[in-house]
Amino acid sequence: MNADAAIDNAIAAAAVAAAAGNNDADADARLAVLDDVSLASADDDEEVAAAPSLQSFVEDDSNVPPSKRMAYMMMLCLRNIEGFNPQEDHPYSEFFNRNGFKSRFKPTKAMIVQELKRRDRDARPNTSNNTVEMLMRRIDPFEDGADKEYVTRMEGEYRQQLLNQLQQESEEAGNAVPRFQMRPDDRLRVALMFDIDDIYEAYMRSQDCLNRMEIDAGMSGAGADFHAMAVEQLNDREWVPECEAAPTLHSDFAYRRAVPRGDFEWTPEKLKKYIGDVRRNLSDMIRRYEISGNGSNQATHDDGDNEDAIESEEETWGRFNAERARRVAERRGEQDVETSGGDDRANFLRHLPVDWLYTWHAFDQRGLLHFTCVRLAQGQAANSHESPAPTARPRSNRLNDQMARNQREMLTSVQDIGDSIAEFGRAAKIRRLDQLDRELVDATVARDEATTEAGRATYEAYVARLNRRLDALETEVYGRGSVEARGASAASGTNN
Repeated sequence: MNADAAIDNAIAAAAVAAAAGNNDADADARLAVLDDVSLASADDDEEVAAAPSLQSFVEDDSNVPPSKRMAYMMMLCLRNIEGFNPQEDHPYSEFFNRNGFKSRFKPTKAMIVQELKRRDRDARPNTSNNTVEMLMRRIDPFEDGADKEYVTRMEGEYRQQLLNQLQQESEEAGNAVPRFQMRPDDRLRVALMFDIDDIYEAYMRSQDCLNRMEIDAGMSGAGADFHAMAVEQLNDREWVPECEAAPTLHSDFAYRRAVPRGDFEWTPEKLKKYIGDVRRNLSDMIRRYEISGNGSNQATHDDGDNEDAIESEEETWGRFNAERARRVAERRGEQDVETSGGDDRANFLRHLPVDWLYTWHAFDQRGLLHFTCVRLAQGQAANSHESPAPTARPRSNRLNDQMARNQREMLTSVQDIGDSIAEFGRAAKIRRLDQLDRELVDATVARDEATTEAGRATYEAYVARLNRRLDALETEVYGRGSVEARGASAASGTNN
């Protein structure tokens, strides 16, 4: 019985007593009013106190078992501690993906319903049509008080427990970085090793297929040769390549710096897996970049100086044109053109570390994007516009003939795709020839402009080296006759 009902009953009793002319009864009725109000107020206080405090509820094993207590408190931390994010905050982030820990940082529907009913026994949340995120929004943050202080205190205790565990693990490991942990510099060395011509050419041959005779002879193929060469180079401590300065790419690459080898030990299996990661991550970054409208394909259409020389999307896919990016950024009125040069590729890393930007940059500079990401031209892509050959046994000779025709067409299509892939490899070698030609021209000019005998001798040796590489690559692409013809043409030009 609440206070209002008690007052109504007492007033009614006093009125009956007054009508009967009984003054004593009237006084007793007035006293009863006060007693009933006091009793009703006490009953109301008991009902309010019936809802347990957060601490007493959580620490009761019958309500929240010890194995789920941390998860329950993390749920309340998400709603009561501003900016709390166990997936990103240290030290929680170190444990977030560990076995047995991930469930401790993610609330469940059952926990949310339990907290809602603790606050209001009559709560009936709909768990069927609501997600965890929708149910979480129904948990109101605590106002300043014992419950909020308890949440803050428990978060600090859990944080300290995890910090102590990390410290213990570090001491047990002798403060050493595990050998299997790949660092950013280890990834950068992979991108930089393609400056070595032998590794570059082995990589471009790594997708060549063996013929029947080579397979029968037990040959391992060009792919195994590339992985063996690359692993030997990457594990060589005396090889210390340098990252070129690329300040518009990211502030981490503002200056040229050496990239020494760390403790990571490369193996052919690890390198194969990493090359697969490169293919996937580069494709994802470039896809986001192109779709955004800021890629070189879309920027071409915003560049008034290039409207008559728009390159095909296949040629510009993933490439970065620095001059065009600056012109477009200036035309759009961007504020940081002087520092970024219009290069906004860093906006499309998403969750990847910064060193992946340099991998993109290095593969772009060396013409490896299309080859690495297996980017075929539209005309070379397979499609499903035609029905596949039937696999059920035909019931007539006419169906037999149709099946034979379908199989022949399928074999022809497969052969055409194989020829296209072979042509793709040949196109990559031709692009390499063009690059070597440009380098040869630059080296020849530098040799002729050298002012000292030592400088002229250095460039002379470099020109001879480039000529040997050109001869070898042209022989592979065009045959011996083309090399002899080029040599004769060069000699004729010299005599003239």
